[in-house]
Amino acid sequence: LDGNVEFEYILLRTQEILEDCIIVVSNREQEKCPFKISMRINVAEKKTDFNINIEELRNKNLLQYVRFMKKASGGANLAIRLLPTGQNLMEGTLNQFKYKSGFETTDEEIAFLEKVVLIEDYFGKPIILPDEICTDDYDIIYYISELINGERHN
Repeated sequence: LDGNVEFEYILLRTQEILEDCIIVVSNREQEKCPFKISMRINVAEKKTDFNINIEELRNKNLLQYVRFMKKASGGANLAIRLLPTGQNLMEGTLNQFKYKSGFETTDEEIAFLEKVVLIEDYFGKPIILPDEICTDDYDIIYYISELINGERHN
């Protein structure tokens, strides 16, 4: 997005070509990829519908997804590059959209997930987050991440 690599390697394959000349491409055959990406490419209208879903719901993957969605929601330029040649297979500007989060802002969600991932990395254990995060949960995550970073807490 906007010249930055968001995903190192995505194995895209043509899944089907529909009668109305829409080409369906996805990475559904790619193993060990936490994200499933699919595109419906309408060659006649020069339009592509792009979808991304998380298959392996871990906090690190969720953090990467939310960061991607934040950039994409602003109407970023998306380029899909062929690794062997370094050439762009396709490129275009994404339509702006509203990313819905359980937090007041996407930045707050990213900051929280960064703290969760920091704690997971430090202890080498996954944290299973509840569907709803209450103030106490947030405060504990914040407090532990401060301790890990060597910050003082009053």
